[in-house]
Amino acid sequence: QDRFEHLITRFREYTDRIFARHNMKALGYWAPTDGTTRQKRRIVYVLKHPSRYGAYANWTHFTNDREWQKVLDMPIFRGLLAEKPTSIFMTENEYSEKFVNAFDQLDGVYELRTYTCNEGKLAALNARFRDHTTKLFVKHGIKNVSYWTPFDLPERQNTLIYMIRHENREQAETNWKTFLNDPEWKRISQKSQKNGELLERPPERIFLKPLDISPNAFPGK
Repeated sequence: QDRFEHLITRFREYTDRIFARHNMKALGYWAPTDGTTRQKRRIVYVLKHPSRYGAYANWTHFTNDREWQKVLDMPIFRGLLAEKPTSIFMTENEYSEKFVNAFDQLDGVYELRTYTCNEGKLAALNARFRDHTTKLFVKHGIKNVSYWTPFDLPERQNTLIYMIRHENREQAETNWKTFLNDPEWKRISQKSQKNGELLERPPERIFLKPLDISPNAFPGK
């Protein structure tokens, strides 16, 4: 556990500030609430870049930053990671822009969900979210945060990634139960799949608790 706390300290005292220096805006930092001890000792975060090329340039400047290289060499931070970080580049979906992002909320629980579609069904899935699902989420106490499409192939053709927020973990299960039992949702779901199922497999989900690391993401904290 100490090593995970050291990782959080590195983000709080150094990483986030050096991100900002190289035009990487942290939208939020979270830790998983469920799973094994190892699975919960992770930091999940979202960075905003001006473009895909800009992201490449930003990361290049970040990794070559002299202060960052010195941070990595500090005894307390050596060998922190058990495995190499994974990343995915995403673009915000157009209907996501209408939501007032709740990235700065330090209470509640966030839920990150990934949908993998059957071939040719991503547009229909996004249309269902744009026209119906997001509104029904609000009806059932689910806060829309952001919706993305992966930038790179093949995920760009078949994947939807989104983040929502609940008041707490128990409320999340209640929200989903009432949502799935809503007659309007059942009607919309059936109608949207009259030409075949939209999803290749059940959605993947991970529940996350927000971390108060970034002064940029959490003003005044």
